[in-house]
Amino acid sequence: MTAAEPKAPLRVSAHFPRLPKACKAVGEPFFACLHKNGKQTEGMSDPDAGTKGMEACAAQLEAYNTCVDKVFANKPRKMFRVPEAYRVRDD
Repeated sequence: MTAAEPKAPLRVSAHFPRLPKACKAVGEPFFACLHKNGKQTEGMSDPDAGTKGMEACAAQLEAYNTCVDKVFANKPRKMFRVPEAYRVRDD
């Protein structure tokens, strides 16, 4: 990627903020970095604070996303039946 190319926006995994045991080694440093760098300064409103934090933690974010997506790709989704009281009825 060259300087002229636009950067892809940083995105967290669809499984964020879950942290499986298998991903603790990469997840904990990511969350610590995001907590440190993504906070708003007290008394100041900064709508881009989270984005700046993710940019500062881009390497940890990539490792977290890769690990979490890999772990949850191998797990089947649990199906459950919604209780009768919460079902939509077509009357």
